[in-house]
Amino acid sequence: MPDQIKSNSGAYLLEIYAPKPFKIRKGRFEGLCLSEGYYYYAGSAQKNLRQRLERHLRKNKTLHWHIDYITSLAGNKITNFWIFEDASKETECRITQRLILEFNLRSVIKGFGSSDCRNCESHLLASGKVPLAGFSI
Repeated sequence: MPDQIKSNSGAYLLEIYAPKPFKIRKGRFEGLCLSEGYYYYAGSAQKNLRQRLERHLRKNKTLHWHIDYITSLAGNKITNFWIFEDASKETECRITQRLILEFNLRSVIKGFGSSDCRNCESHLLASGKVPLAGFSI
């Protein structure tokens, strides 16, 4: 759990399960429909890593980051997460690229979670109806 995080900064990967198709209802990607299945979001926090993850795990929150528009939906659930303490911001891009190249995940929405990234099309990836197994960095 996030309370075991010792460092104040790092990168993370969220696994989100959507049991049914859903629509993003607000924000830049409003109106986009996504299918049921497993989604993976790579992010980083250069300060307050534990608090960021705790926030992601909450349903009730002010919608701020792109991922909030998916994690706040009633049926969607964060089913797993990986934490990379003291990792640089660029680690989220390395995670994304590795998931694409080695695990055959696909980019879902261009610019999602990566509006400040020049290397990745998106930091939201999908694996379909099967969860990711055996991931580490």
